[in-house]
Amino acid sequence: MTHWMEGAVRRPGALRRRARAAHLSVLEFARRHAHDPGLRGRQARFALIAQHRPIPPLPSAAGRNRRGR
Repeated sequence: MTHWMEGAVRRPGALRRRARAAHLSVLEFARRHAHDPGLRGRQARFALIAQHRPIPPLPSAAGRNRRGR
């Protein structure tokens, strides 16, 4: 990690502990929670940015048009 990233991490290992508790890899956990609000979402987005991974788009509602019908 670069110097600014080391300073940005307040609780090293926190996301890894959450991922292990959910029985997922850190990358899979980060992908699933990248759009969550609050601390979990921020940690997930930071993990994806730190690994140079794109943040996945929100899942769209399959079979629905723009008006939700």
